[in-house]
Amino acid sequence: MGTGPLDQFRIGFEKIIKPPTRIMGASMKGNNEINLAIKGQVMGKDTSAVASNLDRIQQLGNLPPLFEPDKDLEQAKKRGLAIVLEKTANVSQILEKLDPNSPESAEKINLYNATLKNLGAMRAGIEKAPDASSVAQIAALGPGDVDFEKKLFQLSNSQSELNRLRGDKLGAINQKLGEVFDRMQDLNPRDAAFQQKLLLYNATIDGLGRMGEGIEKAPDASSVDKIAALSPDDVDFEKKLFELSNPQSELNDLKADKIGAIYHKLGEVFTQVRRLNPRDEDFQKKLSVLNATIDGLGRMSKGIEKAPDASSVNKMAALNPSDVDFEKKLFRFSNAQNELNLLKADKISALDQKLDQAFDQSEKLSPRDAHYEKKLKALNATIDGLGRMKEGIEKAPDASSVNNIAGLSPDDVDLEKKLLGSTPLTESQSQEYNKLWGGYANDERYPDYPNDANRALFMKLSPEDRQTFCDLRKAIAGDKSACDYAEGMLDEFTVDPPHVDAQGRSLLGVLKDAMAQELCPQLAQLGMDKKTLLAQLVKELSGNTITQGKGTDTCATASLQNNIATKMPAEYARIVTDLLMKGEATIKEGTVLKLSTKALSSTDGRPELDDLVQGTFIDFARQFPKETNETYSGRGGAGGSYRGSTELPGGGISANQIQSLYRFVTGKPPAVVRVTPENKEKVMEAMRAAGAAGYDITAGIHLDGDPEKGHAINLTQFSPPELFQSGENLEMLTSLSIEDSEGSYRAGVKLEHEIENIDMIVIPEEFAQGFSKNDALTYDWSGAGRGGSGGSSR
Repeated sequence: MGTGPLDQFRIGFEKIIKPPTRIMGASMKGNNEINLAIKGQVMGKDTSAVASNLDRIQQLGNLPPLFEPDKDLEQAKKRGLAIVLEKTANVSQILEKLDPNSPESAEKINLYNATLKNLGAMRAGIEKAPDASSVAQIAALGPGDVDFEKKLFQLSNSQSELNRLRGDKLGAINQKLGEVFDRMQDLNPRDAAFQQKLLLYNATIDGLGRMGEGIEKAPDASSVDKIAALSPDDVDFEKKLFELSNPQSELNDLKADKIGAIYHKLGEVFTQVRRLNPRDEDFQKKLSVLNATIDGLGRMSKGIEKAPDASSVNKMAALNPSDVDFEKKLFRFSNAQNELNLLKADKISALDQKLDQAFDQSEKLSPRDAHYEKKLKALNATIDGLGRMKEGIEKAPDASSVNNIAGLSPDDVDLEKKLLGSTPLTESQSQEYNKLWGGYANDERYPDYPNDANRALFMKLSPEDRQTFCDLRKAIAGDKSACDYAEGMLDEFTVDPPHVDAQGRSLLGVLKDAMAQELCPQLAQLGMDKKTLLAQLVKELSGNTITQGKGTDTCATASLQNNIATKMPAEYARIVTDLLMKGEATIKEGTVLKLSTKALSSTDGRPELDDLVQGTFIDFARQFPKETNETYSGRGGAGGSYRGSTELPGGGISANQIQSLYRFVTGKPPAVVRVTPENKEKVMEAMRAAGAAGYDITAGIHLDGDPEKGHAINLTQFSPPELFQSGENLEMLTSLSIEDSEGSYRAGVKLEHEIENIDMIVIPEEFAQGFSKNDALTYDWSGAGRGGSGGSSR
């Protein structure tokens, strides 16, 4: 959870690239009519033009150094996205300096727009990447590499036979796209038929792009092969593509028929485009009308794909793009019929009328006008603003937001800010907004980074959540690092789908309810401070701040604490705040977890919240039978003969107690598996599969190979086996403090040094299938490893 390079990139990229909507000479949205050539590049296609100019792109600016593939996945993504963002900022800076009306600039604009599209695809790939190593390799890709698309797909997806096939087919499509772009390089912007030819090339690019999308969606190898064999010039191309990309049903069969009919009409329109004579006096006007028809029919096809029922499909198929209320009807039929969507349709229709007026004005401009460029720039800004307003209305959550957006001016300097938060900020929210981090605006090293990333995230919050965020920062004021951590959580507060607890409340909702309550009498009598505990909770939810402490016996419970704070943040916040405010928390199966304060008297360096949570967890676990003498105590010695009295400190908890603790806290009973020389490779495969599915793994290890020095830690990141030698398959153990054999403490140990010393793992049951009875450290088995020392964190 960080301060948002990912979102900085997302916001910055959306500002840089906007697809054109109509051909209107130089009055199109975007930099130049050459942008149309990039319109179909939905997945960031490679071009030979980019490849031939790769050295030019690779030398743009001083990029941050690549990182070793041994980082936490979330941190790796942030660094990878920062690298891509800097490349994007450099390319966009060059684009801004090019004259969009100069024929000499056309090839350069084409090159850099293609590069920006590929950089956007790299950003999407980094977000999907399964491990930190893949992130690093994606960030190192050249956006003009010949096999860019294939490499990107393979690195962004888990390796399976189907995905390998998809990667091969995408690589073949990529080559075809490169051939089209090669031909486009021969176009002459001074040619009277330039726009006509460009439009036809764009149709081919668009079709190949949709083939790529279809291959990514295809459910099986047979469908992938059939899609790859299609040609965008086939009469039934669109119908076949839809059928192969979607599950078979009566509704989808109807959609395929209607989409096929629409593309028959599109074929007729393209025939008319080819027959146009560039020397005709009204050539430009005819081309503009045909392009508007092409655009309308394309959106009809997209609307049919989204349509909720057969009636809507039939109504959309009967529309005419030249109808005055085409946009309004298209939106209505594409979306569920309710009062909100009817309002949206009305407002979108009104904006489309304004767009038509702006395009008409741009057509009438004369290049001989002394103020031509100034007027054209102003109209392009208006067109862009109206387009953004339409997008905002489509996404608006309620009628109030729709009306607020519709009432904005497309030329408003603060349009972006107002679109992100269509409900006005209160005075206190405005003050908080101004305090938020300004990106790298004042850092000379990163002059081109967007400076409003966190502010944009803040504006994405609902009005109620904005106020909760402000109240949270106020509640923990005085602890600057906690306030900074809270700001760093804005990407988590706005994640979609949101984090929710067992009661369906969002993470901010849980914190809001906690702020409205007082500490339970048990803590109040001890003089505990609510502000301090809330600040510690925010830190735990946002970063590497969970601490086991020196010489304590709670490494297993600290590992669970870390696990649920990372993977179930809203539920973790609920359990913790219920313990703080009520003295107890209801967990799975209706079980009640009672607050324990016994660890508060310790002097092990832990924050008070960690004392409370880890002490509560370990007391709860000790209610269950140990069944074996083996424990994971975190003290540097075996648990020995401790028999479960919750009144005595020390001794750690046994495998059976760990299993019971996980079961009642997470709701998913895990398997606790013993690691032996015979099953080690099998265990590694199971851990990697669980890691790929998003689980953290708790492991018991012997530090420095000493059987008397056991420690439980949380494993958060796994590397592909080919990146390490045999037996060195895990990247890092995430631990704040690990006591070595000399009694000194060290942080963050690379697991290749400890891999041979793993004694047991706690893993979800579905990944432990096939282990023999002697592999499982459960209540009916009596042989296990020894316990030990250390600390745990993310």
